[in-house]
Amino acid sequence: MNRACMLALALCAVSCGSGPVTGAPESGPLSHAAARQVCAPWDGPGVSIVLASDSLAAETLTPPYVEFRIYQSADLLSGRTLRFSGNTSDSGAVLSCPSEGQCDFTDGGIDFGALHPPADLPGRYRVLLGGRWATGSFRAHWIQRRELCG
Repeated sequence: MNRACMLALALCAVSCGSGPVTGAPESGPLSHAAARQVCAPWDGPGVSIVLASDSLAAETLTPPYVEFRIYQSADLLSGRTLRFSGNTSDSGAVLSCPSEGQCDFTDGGIDFGALHPPADLPGRYRVLLGGRWATGSFRAHWIQRRELCG
């Protein structure tokens, strides 16, 4: 597993609080979602959105799940469409984590609705999983966690 995947797994596993953090189920195979502020590789602001078919818990992430790592501040995402292809880029990456300890870069995209922080983060996703495109909508609940960047 490459260093970026290991870093993404470590960042996903660390969060505060307890109990369910998933937003209300939406449509598609990955209908449960959580969002949190993270740091981009160069220590700038970023957002992580984790999508799963089952409810997400704050303490741990149980595969399978998909993580969109977006290297922009959340306040810049309202109404935006982002596309990712393969490995990480300056704008972010999509990781598919089908089993414990295995995360791989994949292709995908995300369309954000109107954002009104600190409300849930709504959007639509498209992600390549096992050679097939999975699509759906989500409403990610924010995990309140402060990460100091820079």
